[in-house]
Amino acid sequence: MGSVSGRTVLITGAARGIGAAGARRLAAEGAKLVLADLDAAVEKLAGELGQVAVRADVTKPDDIARMVDEPYRRWGRLDVLFNNAGVVRVQPMFDVTEAEWDRVMDVNLRAVFFVLQAAARRMLAQDPIPGSELRGKLIQTASIAAYRGGNHLMTPYSASKAGVVSLTRSAAQALA
Repeated sequence: MGSVSGRTVLITGAARGIGAAGARRLAAEGAKLVLADLDAAVEKLAGELGQVAVRADVTKPDDIARMVDEPYRRWGRLDVLFNNAGVVRVQPMFDVTEAEWDRVMDVNLRAVFFVLQAAARRMLAQDPIPGSELRGKLIQTASIAAYRGGNHLMTPYSASKAGVVSLTRSAAQALA
């Protein structure tokens, strides 16, 4: 992966799971982190790691703008977006309501797109990462369920993660 020492990283969904594990690893390797999550546990984790916490809802445009602005406000740039926020609801396919479907899609797909878009716009305007031709790196968390179709107990989740794979490929083409 290369050195992340001194690099600025924004992690969404940082309070628990993959986001928290990634934060611990990146902090140990010397990255400067903005940890974003709705969950108050993000503040505890940021304190433990000596990093910055932002309480944010990735489905709200004002919160997206605030969390993307934070690394620029503190350090003048954003080197890596780790777009990780996500939700899953395990239930039979025929029990999924429109509201449950919409919540999973809003967090797992719609928000991923708009966070990626906001970060990419800012990255395009900044100088390249020192020692690189890249202006930033965009990482989205998907799932093997995107490729396998998951199972009938995670239909909205699987569909949302397949969408993440597709939008990541589209962004790669647009930003190459």
